Amino acid sequence: MRTVSGDTPLAVVLATAVGMLTTLLPIPLPAELVVGGPAGGTLSVVDPGTGTLTEYRSLDTPRIACLAYDHLSGKTYAADTSDGVNQILAIDPHSGRTSLIVQLEGLQATIHALAVHPTSGILYAIDNAHADLYRVDTSAGELIPVGDFGVYWISGADFDPVTCELYVCVGGTDGTGALYTIDVVAATATFVASTERLMGLAFDEEGRLYGVDNDWYPDQPAIYRIDRSTGEAETIGEYPGTDLLSIEWMPLDVIASGAAGFSEARPHPGRAGTTEPRAGTSRSPGHDATGRWEGE
Repeated sequence: MRTVSGDTPLAVVLATAVGMLTTLLPIPLPAELVVGGPAGGTLSVVDPGTGTLTEYRSLDTPRIACLAYDHLSGKTYAADTSDGVNQILAIDPHSGRTSLIVQLEGLQATIHALAVHPTSGILYAIDNAHADLYRVDTSAGELIPVGDFGVYWISGADFDPVTCELYVCVGGTDGTGALYTIDVVAATATFVASTERLMGLAFDEEGRLYGVDNDWYPDQPAIYRIDRSTGEAETIGEYPGTDLLSIEWMPLDVIASGAAGFSEARPHPGRAGTTEPRAGTSRSPGHDATGRWEGE
């Protein structure tokens, strides 16, 4: 494992396969940390200065494709893309409980990226199969369409807290990736740079960008620090045998004491979103150099 030094002490929480990581350990309380979403329902903490990864908590949902933290309300959100589940959830990182926000039906959408706007507190969701951007009404349990921005297989997203720009990453089957920014009003995408294959993005409070990738041969699951202008990725750590899907930044006391305003989980399947299921066939996740599906 190669480590990167020189950062202010912080921690990173990541999503990993259950049982693949270290024994559950007490978590100290530094100021801030990066949180990632799990595959297999486990949250873990990573120190980006040393690359040390520590399992923290299992969630009561099988697979977390992405995480988003609202720094205004203290709430944490996730999407579970497991077969037969396909939900947007509120989560309590301390207890591992989840609460249903939106139940997605059939081919309606596959949400693999969530992000909360740093000043408005609006939760945005991206359907990676149809390149659609949504606002999420977390009270009504509805997806509100913003538009089709034309870049498929978006695997992660986060807002730069300094500029309030939404950055997204493309992770495809060829081992390469790309960064884009998305205008959340016009639903248009702008190419930024090519980069590593990434399954999740997270900015810290100073605008430093991190990314995570899962197990994709021949590369090992890894966490990166990313130059958001050039796409150059510096490895913080590699984690063989894990399945790291997403990453997010949040105050450590949220992990230690539970999510603000969290409600008890509602029975599945819960309420459905308001957008109608979309007709059509599923497509493989391959993409060309522009991020569009191959063959389009």
